[in-house]
Amino acid sequence: MSDEPSGAVTEPGESEAELESLRATVCAMAGLLAAEMCRWLDLVGELDRTHAWSGYGIKSSAHWLSWACSMSAGTAREHVRVAKVLPQLPLIHAAFAAGEQSYSKVREATRLAGRIDESALLNLSRVCTAAQLHRSVQGFRRADTDRLQQELTRSVRWRTDDDGSLILTARLPAEEGAIVLAALETATGQLSLEKKATEKTPTTSPPGASDDPALKAAAELAVGATP
Repeated sequence: MSDEPSGAVTEPGESEAELESLRATVCAMAGLLAAEMCRWLDLVGELDRTHAWSGYGIKSSAHWLSWACSMSAGTAREHVRVAKVLPQLPLIHAAFAAGEQSYSKVREATRLAGRIDESALLNLSRVCTAAQLHRSVQGFRRADTDRLQQELTRSVRWRTDDDGSLILTARLPAEEGAIVLAALETATGQLSLEKKATEKTPTTSPPGASDDPALKAAAELAVGATP
């Protein structure tokens, strides 16, 4: 099956270089929008802290945003929530301000502020798509009440089968399991792409060699585990 979006049409005369330039421009603009969104949320946070939103009939900063900036009440409340939490996440805030993290990812990351190490959360955000991060956060939040029991029963074991296959068995707390699962999904997708590329262009890289950050993020969780 094709990886191209359904219904995608290439205009006659458009070269691959022109299409790549368009894709690069869209991605670059997305980074600029993310950086501006970060700055805007910083201002929203300041607005909330200073009560600059106060006025006749205005009940809250979210109420003011909804009225003054023409957005739904739910969207306004979410923006205020994220703006309040961002200062607690300096690493993620810096990446957001640099346009390296989208608002969709940052919004999900803020739901776990103070409940998971920020550097691990940022690494997860970098190797996941926004959809994968959303699922990871949902999984963690569902299981958070059982966190202590999960910690007591955690284990990671692996062995090599007779045919050389690696057999891995793991029982991990929810947030670590989410990182491993997302990393494996990302790595599997990358290895599939590399295999297709190798079929077209021979490579001299040794089998299994990879600098995939997703695998590195997953491997970090094995520290302290029992083989």
